[in-house]
Amino acid sequence: MILRLYYHFRLFTFLCALLSRAVSVTLQTSYLIDGDQCFQLDPPTSPFVREAFQRYDEGDPMTAIRDWLNEQEVKNTRGQKRTYNSAQHILNNRRYIGEYIYRDIVVPDGIFAIVPPRLR
Repeated sequence: MILRLYYHFRLFTFLCALLSRAVSVTLQTSYLIDGDQCFQLDPPTSPFVREAFQRYDEGDPMTAIRDWLNEQEVKNTRGQKRTYNSAQHILNNRRYIGEYIYRDIVVPDGIFAIVPPRLR
């Protein structure tokens, strides 16, 4: 019985990942999950992510980007100030360039890209 439930759960999450649906409830900065479990852009915060990528591309150090995000009051997913690691996580997160990743499944252009192609 337990193995059957595990199998169905794995099948469900696999199908959700192929459809670029939200499998877990962990939110990312600049994305919302709608009623269909799809990722949608969060208009108030998505420009800050784009600006962080642009600043990094222009050569700003990570600490300057972190300080700028804190000045703009862009909080992390727990509602706290940004740290060096959370600012680095924004720049390393593949979702912001449009890739949906769940376990070993990668769906290019699976969600809305916040970062323009020239900054990828």
